[in-house]
Amino acid sequence: MKKQLFFGSALLAAIGAFAQTPSGKINGGIADVVRNKYVINENLKSVQENPPVHTANAKRSSGTAVDAQWKLISQSMNFFGVLVPDSKPLYYNAELDAVSFVQRVSPNYTPNPVPSADARSGVMVAMVSSDWGSHWDSTCIFNNDLYLTRYPQGGIFNPPGNTQGISGAYVVGMGPGTTPTPQKWIGNWFASKKLNVFNNVADVSDPLSQQFITSYPVDTVVGKVDFARQDFVITSDGYVRALGGIFDDINATTVSGQGFRGGRIVKGQFSSGHFVWTGDSISLHDTPTAYDSTTNTFYNQFGIVNMAWGESGQYGYLWFLGLRTGATGNNLGFTPIIWKTSDHGTSWHLMPAMNFNDTVTFQPVLSKLDAPEVPANWGARRLPFFNYGEEIAGVVDGNNKLHIVSTMWSVRDTTTGALWTYTNTAGDGQVYRYKHTASSTDAPIYIYDFTETNTGWNVVVVDSMASEYPSTTSGSSIYNIGYSENPWAVYTGSKQSSNARIQLSRTSDGKFIVYTWAESNTQITNGGLRWNNKPDIHVRMRDINDSKVLNGEFDVTGSAEELFVQAAAFLHNTSPTCKVTSSPTAYTLKLPLKISNSATLEQDKTCNHYYSTAELAFPRSDVGFKENELLGAGSALYPNPAANSAVLQLQLKNNSKVSVKVMNSVGQILSTTNTDAVAGANEININMEGLSSGIYLVNVNIDGASITKKLIVK
Repeated sequence: MKKQLFFGSALLAAIGAFAQTPSGKINGGIADVVRNKYVINENLKSVQENPPVHTANAKRSSGTAVDAQWKLISQSMNFFGVLVPDSKPLYYNAELDAVSFVQRVSPNYTPNPVPSADARSGVMVAMVSSDWGSHWDSTCIFNNDLYLTRYPQGGIFNPPGNTQGISGAYVVGMGPGTTPTPQKWIGNWFASKKLNVFNNVADVSDPLSQQFITSYPVDTVVGKVDFARQDFVITSDGYVRALGGIFDDINATTVSGQGFRGGRIVKGQFSSGHFVWTGDSISLHDTPTAYDSTTNTFYNQFGIVNMAWGESGQYGYLWFLGLRTGATGNNLGFTPIIWKTSDHGTSWHLMPAMNFNDTVTFQPVLSKLDAPEVPANWGARRLPFFNYGEEIAGVVDGNNKLHIVSTMWSVRDTTTGALWTYTNTAGDGQVYRYKHTASSTDAPIYIYDFTETNTGWNVVVVDSMASEYPSTTSGSSIYNIGYSENPWAVYTGSKQSSNARIQLSRTSDGKFIVYTWAESNTQITNGGLRWNNKPDIHVRMRDINDSKVLNGEFDVTGSAEELFVQAAAFLHNTSPTCKVTSSPTAYTLKLPLKISNSATLEQDKTCNHYYSTAELAFPRSDVGFKENELLGAGSALYPNPAANSAVLQLQLKNNSKVSVKVMNSVGQILSTTNTDAVAGANEININMEGLSSGIYLVNVNIDGASITKKLIVK
């Protein structure tokens, strides 16, 4: 392995090269919408009948491949309108059972009035489906000659007392914008429109239904906010919210010149047919921050900020990625610095840090942070780094607890303040960020769900990935490995990222959380290489009352009838809300998804948008009985932690057939013991042969009813 030194500004530049350039060519991408109700135009039909030739000819070996009935619904002139993973342009409204997709218009869409040539690319349109994507309608929501609007997100808002269904609801959208000439980022656009009319005319009857609020240098009502294009959410307290950054100068040509300072939440309150917008903020200067060895100062790493809210809007969270001042031991990595509100955003407080010095709770993470060439003075420390390269996502569950989902990456040298990451030259001759082996089934990149509890934090392994993202720029540093395997064409000096793009969804009651990510089957990548250049979308789900992710992983693009979707699932968006129904044997998920790509993967070529409602059945883990109906007070698993042996003591009410399975943190069965137990006391020895130190799951099946216990092996 080799150590690589890098700095936050370099990573931000690599990730956000396209995101913060106001030039007309880069941000001129304008999305096609279906102009006539429920009709796909001939250009879309041509793409459907003549799929591109770069798709894969094999299916992924892990995950159940399902045909999720993907449908081409629209196009864009280029991909920039769906570039940002944190944006939420696709949204399911559970109250109305409707899906929306907010996007930019196409050259063959004729808004009324026809805007000037410069402003044409700033027209915004909302697509709406009331039958889970079988049919779509569209309506124009923003059209203004003075501004070029960009990076849309939004959804359908159901006002209190609405009895008219969709026709009584409003679509709302927002994002950053520029002036036409010269192009400079100057603020954010906000638009809303009642869905009793679907046409090509933005609502100008009320000036508050189509607003552009400037934030450069500052707006006195909302406050200075740049790029309000992240984490759109609708909550039942009557607000919609979006997140943006706070920069000294968003138009500066360098990251340091932009001067990231923090994040601001913009919230809209519905009133008399429009939204009244105000702002909240948490300044970076108020938070513990990360260390920059070049200036010997602390600052927020990468300029990354995200948020998540519970359904009621009472509980909300905002977090930066950084390093706490005063951290020691395993806590010297880069982790979320989290603020929390429990009063709808009126007040915020800084949450306690995730304590990675708790080696029992965080053993699933620490045991997998492989860095064999750490300096001798580090000892046995493993320093976690939340890997923004594959994206970090958050969601608030039905217990109003925060989940932050991420892969982990790297360590940090605390003696010099420098940040080091590791690369590994694998048997295939490639240099990777993770320690891949020669095994075709090796998947060393783990996705974790870090969950807030009443006493701190817990962690669950969601799944693992075999592929990592290829770099977007050429050269020799950590950012440039895999560049030749990146399938996107070079555009203005770099390529588009093809990362996991981790995204989350939840049911409106917060009882279920859904995880999605993009991953490539290494059986079909070039030479079996571990680069994510032929991605499919994978889905897993968690019942929040369960200690583990539900059985079943689905590849929802791996067997798609539309070849342009299979192994070509780039730039996906997952609705942050979904629907789950239950039966005695399964939970059935209905999840709105969208992917976007082009016939050849070029950033300024026509970009196609495919939609699917993935309908997936996850087996229930609580079939039959509850635990207290099976076991008496004398039941236990001991000792725990265990060193060489452990015993499962069962106090049963009836004679029963018992099966005991020992599983690792990703659900793989390591051993199985079957026995006929009797009413009363029973002792079953746990098979610990070959178990290394770590956390394991002991699944006990009693006459068909399943119970899971945690076993810690020292």
